Amino acid sequence: MAWQPWTERPESIAGVCPGAAPGMGRAIALHGARNYQKMPLLNLVVTLIIVGVGLYLINRYIPMASSIKSILNVVVVIVVCIWILQVTGLWGNLTSFRLAR
Repeated sequence: MAWQPWTERPESIAGVCPGAAPGMGRAIALHGARNYQKMPLLNLVVTLIIVGVGLYLINRYIPMASSIKSILNVVVVIVVCIWILQVTGLWGNLTSFRLAR
């Protein structure tokens, strides 16, 4: 007979979620064992260099008011910081944090 997730719990699920009841489905028991793709450090550095050079070229060669340039720089820095937090996996932990019980 084939393994059915609602009738028995194999050791792989028991190791991931030790407090899981045998009646829990495989998707619920493996909720904490997500597989994330990892971004190599070289890709991160190359992307930051490209964004920095692009921002420099926009600031240097496109004529616009200094206040607009400042707003553009702040928006780009905030977006890049959020992106770095998401790539490193810190943003997911920050957004899933709850203060309530």
